[in-house]
Amino acid sequence: MPGYHLHLLSDDHQHGGHVLDLHCRELKVALHREDELHLALPESKHS
Repeated sequence: MPGYHLHLLSDDHQHGGHVLDLHCRELKVALHREDELHLALPESKHS
């Protein structure tokens, strides 16, 4: 998903994803800034 967008995470941390649309009367938002990205990919049989 290109550009700035929001992610969701359930209270039990079992479900998450992108927020594609949102309509609400009250909203609580938590922001977390990251300066680094650590990415671990599975090993491939074809490498």
